[in-house]
Amino acid sequence: MATPSVRRGKVALPRGGFAHYEGSIRNKVALVYAAQAGVYIGTLFDAADLTGLHREQLAEMLSLSMKTLLRYQQENRRLGPASSEWLLKLIAIFRQGEIVFGSVDSFRAWLQKPAFGLGNQRPFDLLPTVSGMDLIADELSRIEYGTLA
Repeated sequence: MATPSVRRGKVALPRGGFAHYEGSIRNKVALVYAAQAGVYIGTLFDAADLTGLHREQLAEMLSLSMKTLLRYQQENRRLGPASSEWLLKLIAIFRQGEIVFGSVDSFRAWLQKPAFGLGNQRPFDLLPTVSGMDLIADELSRIEYGTLA
């Protein structure tokens, strides 16, 4: 049975927000298996709603056009393993950021500011690659546990 959605504004969000994806992002093994199976394109639209990023931004980060994404949605297609992995890691990063900063809004603000632990780069600029997201996750862990040195 599908998890019912709750409405926030005009957008239906998965009940529980990020928790809806907890099974797929709870650890690296679960994420790999979910990515190999491929996630439905609707996950990208959920991610846009959950993260506050625009669908166009996410499409660009995946090197896909909005036209292609909308066609995938019409066809109820799954993303390939690499795109699925990237998308699930993005959801995991935002979940971790929400925990560390107390809200998605606070995390999004942090993403826009140069971070010392990331070579004074804006964390947002690292999001397009899986390795960049790994660096962000490491920095979030350092912030969470107070090991910023």
